[in-house]
Amino acid sequence: MKKNYYLLCFIFLLSACGQRSDSPGTVYVPENEQELIAQEDSLLQTIEPLVLDYAKGFSVRYEKGAKIVSVSDKPFVYVLYPKGSTAPKLALEHEALFVEVPIERAVLRSTKYAPFFSLLGENDKIVGFAAGKYLSDKVLYERYEKGEIQELGKANDGSLDIEKTLKINTDFILTDYVGTMPEADNKLHSLTLPIIRAAETLEATPLGQAEWIKFVALFLNKEKQATVIFNDIKAQYESTAKAAQEATATTKKPTVLLNMPYKDTWYMPGGKSFMASYMADAGADYLWKNTGARQALALSLEWVFKKGTEADFWLHTDYFQSLEELKKNHERYASFKAVKKGNVFNFSKRRNPHGGYDIFEQGVARPDKVLADLFHIFHPEASPAHELYFYEKLE
Repeated sequence: MKKNYYLLCFIFLLSACGQRSDSPGTVYVPENEQELIAQEDSLLQTIEPLVLDYAKGFSVRYEKGAKIVSVSDKPFVYVLYPKGSTAPKLALEHEALFVEVPIERAVLRSTKYAPFFSLLGENDKIVGFAAGKYLSDKVLYERYEKGEIQELGKANDGSLDIEKTLKINTDFILTDYVGTMPEADNKLHSLTLPIIRAAETLEATPLGQAEWIKFVALFLNKEKQATVIFNDIKAQYESTAKAAQEATATTKKPTVLLNMPYKDTWYMPGGKSFMASYMADAGADYLWKNTGARQALALSLEWVFKKGTEADFWLHTDYFQSLEELKKNHERYASFKAVKKGNVFNFSKRRNPHGGYDIFEQGVARPDKVLADLFHIFHPEASPAHELYFYEKLE
């Protein structure tokens, strides 16, 4: 099970809940139209439109005092309206889930969404995780150990336990967009629990993923705070990227190999993936940068051996923690240039007692920290004072 967790990371590497619009596209006429219009106008005046700089996977528009949020091109539509007010009657093209905001009791399918709540000062609203034992945040992990945050995932597959989730009285369940909704989630959805699907993993850039803090903020009524936080992260990220550009203006970029094989297949980030974007912004020459895919590439070992043996750096060695372990895993690793020169790094510096890597928790929300590490790895002479935060060198 633990190895499967590592692999999933490696490849990228759910009561005041919603009501669905019963007849999408139907125009409703309120009983007291003038009073309702006045209420809606007043509510709209308190909403400042959200501006997105990098994120492409969601959008928001404002109508009748509500925030209408659409995720992806399917789309998944959420109508957010002020808690205690009347749900707006809207003419919608797609089925929508109506959610009163701000939400109060959040369940997160993944720990990677926890930093968004923490940055917004709302982690006290988190009441459950599908796999809380992998938490790296010390405050949240302490609440988890005390039982203040519930473990809701099933041991065999990590899906939400329906009975436990119903008992926790949540008004917000945040889950991944990617793939078909698990059977348990479908059951919870049919019980009108508010399952909210995020799609940050489909973003092509690290800043695009980080900007999903604004998506979470929409449910907390903290858009202004989210914008300030994101702008600061963006500024730090872009500053490091600029420094990397300057460091490679007159020198050749070091080449880099990523990941480890699984059985007979080496899964490599596509050239249009957020990880490839990281490499470019850190001033490295990613060997598969010219592939046009965003998803992982399934490559043969021989092809990777042929192209990657001479890479200057090798990153993301999964659960291998030393060069000796790598060499014992496959005899050909000893001939890798990066192994010979000791330029092998893993994201294992910050790891909790159960093997949860903090980079998969904080990394989505704080790409500036990830990039600072990568820049130092590839160009230590240009950032001599930096101390690695997520990464460590294999000895």
